[in-house]
Amino acid sequence: MRVLPVHATLPGMESTFGPTVRAQRKRLDIGLRAFAADVGMCPTYLSRVERNKVPPPTDGVVFRIARALNIDPDVLLARAGRVASDVMSVVLAHPQSVPYLIRGCARLTDDEIMALANHHVAEHADALSAGKEPQ
Repeated sequence: MRVLPVHATLPGMESTFGPTVRAQRKRLDIGLRAFAADVGMCPTYLSRVERNKVPPPTDGVVFRIARALNIDPDVLLARAGRVASDVMSVVLAHPQSVPYLIRGCARLTDDEIMALANHHVAEHADALSAGKEPQ
Protein backbone atom coordinates (compact mmCIF):
# COMPACT_ATOMS: atom_id res chain seq x y z
CA MET A 1 0.00 0.00 0.00
CA ARG A 2 1.36 3.40 -0.99
CA VAL A 3 0.93 6.21 1.52
CA LEU A 4 0.53 9.74 0.20
CA PRO A 5 0.78 12.90 2.28
CA VAL A 6 -2.59 14.53 3.01
CA HIS A 7 -1.96 17.34 0.52
CA ALA A 8 -0.67 15.09 -2.28
CA THR A 9 -2.36 14.57 -5.61
CA LEU A 10 -2.76 11.07 -6.97
CA PRO A 11 -0.32 10.32 -9.79
CA GLY A 12 -1.92 10.58 -13.20
CA MET A 13 -5.19 12.08 -11.97
CA GLU A 14 -4.07 15.67 -12.53
CA SER A 15 -3.70 14.85 -16.24
CA THR A 16 -7.48 14.54 -16.59
CA PHE A 17 -8.36 17.85 -14.89
CA GLY A 18 -7.43 20.30 -17.68
CA PRO A 19 -8.99 18.35 -20.55
CA THR A 20 -12.18 17.87 -18.50
CA VAL A 21 -12.45 21.61 -17.88
CA ARG A 22 -11.69 22.48 -21.48
CA ALA A 23 -14.15 19.96 -22.94
CA GLN A 24 -17.01 21.12 -20.69
CA ARG A 25 -16.23 24.80 -21.29
CA LYS A 26 -16.32 24.23 -25.05
CA ARG A 27 -19.46 22.07 -24.74
CA LEU A 28 -21.14 25.04 -23.05
CA ASP A 29 -19.75 27.35 -25.74
CA ILE A 30 -17.95 29.62 -23.26
CA GLY A 31 -14.88 31.46 -24.49
CA LEU A 32 -11.59 31.14 -22.63
CA ARG A 33 -11.33 34.83 -21.67
CA ALA A 34 -14.95 35.11 -20.54
CA PHE A 35 -14.68 31.91 -18.51
CA ALA A 36 -11.39 32.97 -16.93
CA ALA A 37 -12.99 36.24 -15.86
CA ASP A 38 -16.03 34.38 -14.45
CA VAL A 39 -13.88 32.17 -12.22
CA GLY A 40 -11.29 34.80 -11.32
CA MET A 41 -8.35 33.42 -13.27
CA CYS A 42 -5.92 34.89 -15.75
CA PRO A 43 -6.76 33.59 -19.26
CA THR A 44 -3.14 32.59 -19.88
CA TYR A 45 -3.05 30.56 -16.67
CA LEU A 46 -6.41 28.91 -17.45
CA SER A 47 -5.14 27.96 -20.91
CA ARG A 48 -2.03 26.39 -19.37
CA VAL A 49 -4.19 24.48 -16.86
CA GLU A 50 -6.46 23.18 -19.63
CA ARG A 51 -3.43 21.97 -21.60
CA ASN A 52 -1.83 20.30 -18.55
CA LYS A 53 1.16 22.64 -18.68
CA VAL A 54 0.68 23.50 -15.00
CA PRO A 55 -0.95 21.60 -12.11
CA PRO A 56 -4.63 22.14 -11.28
CA PRO A 57 -5.39 25.30 -9.29
CA THR A 58 -6.26 25.51 -5.59
CA ASP A 59 -9.37 23.80 -4.26
CA GLY A 60 -11.24 27.10 -4.02
CA VAL A 61 -10.67 27.80 -7.70
CA VAL A 62 -11.60 24.20 -8.57
CA PHE A 63 -14.93 24.73 -6.75
CA ARG A 64 -15.57 27.96 -8.71
CA ILE A 65 -14.78 26.19 -11.98
CA ALA A 66 -17.06 23.28 -11.06
CA ARG A 67 -19.93 25.63 -10.25
CA ALA A 68 -19.47 27.61 -13.46
CA LEU A 69 -19.36 24.45 -15.58
CA ASN A 70 -22.13 22.61 -13.70
CA ILE A 71 -19.77 19.77 -12.73
CA ASP A 72 -19.96 18.02 -9.37
CA PRO A 73 -17.11 19.60 -7.35
CA ASP A 74 -16.11 16.22 -5.91
CA VAL A 75 -15.72 14.84 -9.44
CA LEU A 76 -13.62 17.79 -10.55
CA LEU A 77 -11.47 17.59 -7.41
CA ALA A 78 -10.96 13.89 -8.14
CA ARG A 79 -9.83 14.82 -11.67
CA ALA A 80 -7.28 17.06 -9.94
CA GLY A 81 -6.21 14.07 -7.85
CA ARG A 82 -7.61 15.48 -4.62
CA VAL A 83 -10.55 15.05 -2.26
CA ALA A 84 -12.65 17.72 -0.56
CA SER A 85 -11.51 18.86 2.86
CA ASP A 86 -14.76 17.72 4.49
CA VAL A 87 -14.16 14.21 3.15
CA MET A 88 -10.57 14.27 4.35
CA SER A 89 -11.81 15.38 7.79
CA VAL A 90 -13.98 12.25 8.01
CA VAL A 91 -11.03 10.06 7.03
CA LEU A 92 -8.80 11.75 9.61
CA ALA A 93 -11.48 11.47 12.31
CA HIS A 94 -11.88 7.72 11.67
CA PRO A 95 -8.42 6.57 10.53
CA GLN A 96 -9.17 2.84 10.79
CA SER A 97 -12.80 2.46 9.81
CA VAL A 98 -13.09 4.86 6.86
CA PRO A 99 -10.12 3.43 4.92
CA TYR A 100 -11.51 -0.06 5.64
CA LEU A 101 -14.90 1.03 4.28
CA ILE A 102 -13.36 2.65 1.21
CA ARG A 103 -11.26 -0.41 0.43
CA GLY A 104 -14.38 -2.54 0.81
CA CYS A 105 -16.08 -0.44 -1.86
CA ALA A 106 -13.26 -0.90 -4.37
CA ARG A 107 -15.12 -3.53 -6.42
CA LEU A 108 -18.56 -1.95 -6.18
CA THR A 109 -20.12 0.13 -8.92
CA ASP A 110 -21.07 3.75 -8.31
CA ASP A 111 -24.72 2.70 -8.18
CA GLU A 112 -23.99 0.05 -5.53
CA ILE A 113 -22.03 2.54 -3.42
CA MET A 114 -24.82 5.12 -3.66
CA ALA A 115 -27.42 2.47 -2.72
CA LEU A 116 -25.35 1.51 0.31
CA ALA A 117 -24.96 5.14 1.38
CA ASN A 118 -28.63 5.96 0.77
CA HIS A 119 -29.72 2.92 2.78
CA HIS A 120 -27.63 4.05 5.73
CA VAL A 121 -28.87 7.65 5.47
CA ALA A 122 -32.48 6.44 5.31
CA GLU A 123 -31.99 4.24 8.40
CA HIS A 124 -30.36 7.13 10.22
CA ALA A 125 -33.23 9.49 9.32
CA ASP A 126 -35.85 6.90 10.35
CA ALA A 127 -34.17 6.41 13.71
CA LEU A 128 -34.01 10.16 14.34
CA SER A 129 -37.65 10.69 13.40
CA ALA A 130 -38.66 7.87 15.76
CA GLY A 131 -36.71 9.55 18.55
CA LYS A 132 -34.14 6.76 18.74
CA GLU A 133 -30.39 7.05 18.77
CA PRO A 134 -29.05 5.95 15.34
CA GLN A 135 -26.73 2.96 15.33
